[in-house]
Amino acid sequence: QFGQKTVDFKLALDWLRLEWKVKRLLCEGGGRLNGSLLAAGLVDELHITVCPKIFGGHDAPTIADGPLTDCLANAKQFNLKSMTQKDNEMFLVYRAKVVSQCEL
Repeated sequence: QFGQKTVDFKLALDWLRLEWKVKRLLCEGGGRLNGSLLAAGLVDELHITVCPKIFGGHDAPTIADGPLTDCLANAKQFNLKSMTQKDNEMFLVYRAKVVSQCEL
């Protein structure tokens, strides 16, 4: 119903809006879901927690995997909306930056 081999997220979100009157949807997915939603232009806000713990490696998860861009000039852009510190962590909220045709 929402794609054959991959999910058509725009179609799925349109269906949720029409059938269930969903106005907001929080996606706490991994890098693949985040990357797919970003690539489809369906992310209007990011909530990011920064904590003083570091791990990594070739198989470590990232915030957005998949077909985005590897060129910084073409990266999705966001503006800081708010930040809150709780103990030793920071909670950041970013809004998607609207890029006009003149900026492209």
